[in-house]
Amino acid sequence: MASSFEVLYLSTSVSAPSVILFDLNALVLNMQGALHEGVSAAFRTMDFHLEEDVAARAVGQPYPEAVRTVYCDELGLPEADEDRMTQLCQMVEKVVGRFVQFSSSLFPSPRTANVITGLRRAGHPVGLFSELDDTTYGLLMQRMGWDANALFDEVVTGQHAATKDDILSDLLGRFEFQSGQQRVFVGAQPVDALPAALFGCDRILIRDAGDAESEELLGEPAFESFHSMTDLADLLRSPSVSSKA
Repeated sequence: MASSFEVLYLSTSVSAPSVILFDLNALVLNMQGALHEGVSAAFRTMDFHLEEDVAARAVGQPYPEAVRTVYCDELGLPEADEDRMTQLCQMVEKVVGRFVQFSSSLFPSPRTANVITGLRRAGHPVGLFSELDDTTYGLLMQRMGWDANALFDEVVTGQHAATKDDILSDLLGRFEFQSGQQRVFVGAQPVDALPAALFGCDRILIRDAGDAESEELLGEPAFESFHSMTDLADLLRSPSVSSKA
């Protein structure tokens, strides 16, 4: 019997392949835990012990945006001077880097490389984005055993980005979209659905978002939930991932 990614390769139309954009946090299990710990540790240096939900709201954002979200929006403090904000960002980067290097809880979602390889063989351009700095991103690729150049057509990190919107705008700008070609967004948390919709993504897939209707309960644009790369492969094989033309 053919494996799931082989079925994906054989059954996916390549007449107008979709551009598929992956959030790295949706592919590496507990990557969000690394970012959560980085933000929490940075603010502990200021004697702020963040509640779990406060630190979680900064996950998925480039370091400057994550620090500003907690400092100004969550703690209600006036924005600190540039040196203090830079110090906090550097602390986040340092802790996340150590987590990526040494944590035993960090590992790739099973079959990730197979599914992405199947998508590219079927003609789908594939992009990857991450809020990580370039050095930490490189360490993570080594630890996962991934050749990013072979897996992804384009990669954008948070190295020079002030906001997540900057990252998505940069990544989308690297693809030439054909008429009728869909943009498929694969994210890690329900709040990712809104920026994906604002940037014109036609289909939004969120990992482990549950079965609730996102529009009614979360106030976010409609999305589909998946729980594993096998689930994702099944969703991407459906006709809606292909051009409507």
